[in-house]
Amino acid sequence: MTTSRIIGSALFLIASPYSWAQDLSLFEEPTVKSVLDQFAGSIDERFDEFGVPGMSIALVHDQYVVWTKNIGFATIDTEVPVRSDTVFRIGSITKLFTATMLMQLQDDGLLRLDQSVEGFLPVKLQSPFADPRPVSFRQMASHTSGFPPEGGDYWQTMSMPSIEQLYEDNPIIVLQHPPFTSVAYSNFAVSILGGVLARIANSRYEDYVLEEIFQPLQMSDSVFSVAEIESEQLATGYSFATGEYVVVQPIILNALAPAGQAYSSAKDLAKFVSLQFRNRARGNDQVLGISSLREMRQPVSLFPNIAEASPVGFGMGVGWFLREIAGHQGVGHGGGIPGYTSDITVIPDLKLGIINLRNGGAGAGSDPTTLNRELLEKLIPAIVETKRAARLEKAVFTDDWEKYIGDYDMAGVATLKIIHAGEYLKFFHPFDEPGKEGILVPSSEGSFELEGGVASGETIHFDMDNARDVVGLRVVGILSVKK
Repeated sequence: MTTSRIIGSALFLIASPYSWAQDLSLFEEPTVKSVLDQFAGSIDERFDEFGVPGMSIALVHDQYVVWTKNIGFATIDTEVPVRSDTVFRIGSITKLFTATMLMQLQDDGLLRLDQSVEGFLPVKLQSPFADPRPVSFRQMASHTSGFPPEGGDYWQTMSMPSIEQLYEDNPIIVLQHPPFTSVAYSNFAVSILGGVLARIANSRYEDYVLEEIFQPLQMSDSVFSVAEIESEQLATGYSFATGEYVVVQPIILNALAPAGQAYSSAKDLAKFVSLQFRNRARGNDQVLGISSLREMRQPVSLFPNIAEASPVGFGMGVGWFLREIAGHQGVGHGGGIPGYTSDITVIPDLKLGIINLRNGGAGAGSDPTTLNRELLEKLIPAIVETKRAARLEKAVFTDDWEKYIGDYDMAGVATLKIIHAGEYLKFFHPFDEPGKEGILVPSSEGSFELEGGVASGETIHFDMDNARDVVGLRVVGILSVKK
């Protein structure tokens, strides 16, 4: 079947309902905008290779959606175009909400991440390994529990069990490897985890996520039942295995819901991405405090050969796969369920995130995780260099800075130097390579941030006497006296 296409991409500066003022001109800078324009053009050229009818991409910076790309059809027969609020099934991205639920219940004092899960289970865990230890909540959420990948042949029969049936089918769960020894992806473990968390919360799993995560984040497109989605907003799932698009009937996962049942839109998932960047305590739309968000991103286990890590990641945090992209630490999670593929990738230090949703499987072109990485590997260097150029514009030497030039004694251990070289005031540390000294970028009166050099990113503050003469400088709180 050949289909025509609806194509749309745009640079947006759209605030979420809880945004605050910030400088978004970065995404209008020529170098950054060029990367986005070229990427959009590349998608237009390659879209037929992806083997999907439609795709929705959203790029998030902090509390804003700054760029979107929607292409193709949500439903082929009616030629409904994909939009940013088109609802796709997101498969295993659902696991991120299960992990968020876990962190909320820990914050509520109802469990501890490193507490044994076994006391909450109506079935037994059995370890055939020496020196067995209890399986913890953290291990269940990070695929390091030793659980088998699945609890039965449910994906072969497409008959999904109730939680009671899942337990009945698995009265004794035999671990396949000792906990905490390796990452072994397990839908079974996350399904069991979601059931346990629902029991602890005294709620249905789906009701809890709707009420405690989706609703506070104003994720109004996000649901667990296809019956709740308007037909014009729903992306129909398709298979392209035979070279023709065939509609895939939705599967209700029942007890496996915590591992992959949710539906959402790029617009809604952008709100979940923005949550990751807010430096706030839990409350209202902040469904997790910043401390718990950071804890989820910390390494729990690394893959055996980090150098050969796949685009999926190099290890696991709590719910998140750990990723390295263009020299920056990231986290992400993909999703794949009959009729749909998806990925979400977040770069916390740049407050940057990308969502890619499709109503079909991965074709020969590029899967969502790889495509997200492709954009970020080009976009991140452009953003970093653009920011650096803007910072250096503020760092051009002025006569007022002459007073900072000189040698500074660091308690007899080393001599630090402030020099005027070319256009800039520079900081020379004994460990700096010649020509690679840090440039001083003003931040406030008497204070500078270092750009480059061994102390890059640190703040230098100059101490002055009553006559406003410079008498010393401080780096990381250590005083060096001007000679």
